Amino acid sequence: MIHRGDKLLATVLNNYALEICDMSMTDLFQRYSSLEFNNLIFAAPMGNVEDTYYDIEESVRVLEELLLFQFDNDVEIVQVFLADLVDVLDKKRQKLNTFFVLGASNAGKNFFFDCVIHYFLNFGMIGNFSKYVGFPLQDCVSRRILLWNEPNAEASAFETLKMLLGGDQCVVRVGFRSDVTVGRTPVIVLSNTDIFPKTDAFRNRIIRYEWQKAPYLAEKLKRPHPLGFYKLILKYNLFK
Repeated sequence: MIHRGDKLLATVLNNYALEICDMSMTDLFQRYSSLEFNNLIFAAPMGNVEDTYYDIEESVRVLEELLLFQFDNDVEIVQVFLADLVDVLDKKRQKLNTFFVLGASNAGKNFFFDCVIHYFLNFGMIGNFSKYVGFPLQDCVSRRILLWNEPNAEASAFETLKMLLGGDQCVVRVGFRSDVTVGRTPVIVLSNTDIFPKTDAFRNRIIRYEWQKAPYLAEKLKRPHPLGFYKLILKYNLFK
């Protein structure tokens, strides 16, 4: 039995994580398609996929249902939303590296974006910037995608954030090791408040949408499957 602290295992996992950093959404889907579906656990606790996720077809339906609810059944706006999201996720626009959804806690932000984040396997979490958090960006190193949930930051952090949100290389502090450079990594921001400066330097790096409360989601007993997100993108024919 291999111990989780085994150095060889750590090296293999690190190399695989680095490989994922260079993979597009389509590259990842092709990788997943080569595996047995039952082995695609993603973030299912204890590998319990059936109790965690809807099947793929139902996942596409509930994801699209939420978007249509948020955008008043306007299919064209849903398509623009998804196209903007794909542009950020696959790093298609220079200096535009962040997708921000502003909305109440029950707007369905995590319901939708958890499967987006988990689709990429190698994801990191941005910590809040305060005197109580020493290394808010240490989980951002060598990641394919980053999530910042309910962000909070002191003004002194905004210059670093401007680089991170725009996809510029930035040097971050990491506990118990030398400083590390973080390259361009797409960022998803989910919040019920907008903490970012109103200057063009910030706003030109962020795509922002606003969502309303979605109380009907309280009836949902499972989560959308990560592959359902990719299938939704295919449904809207957004891969050129």
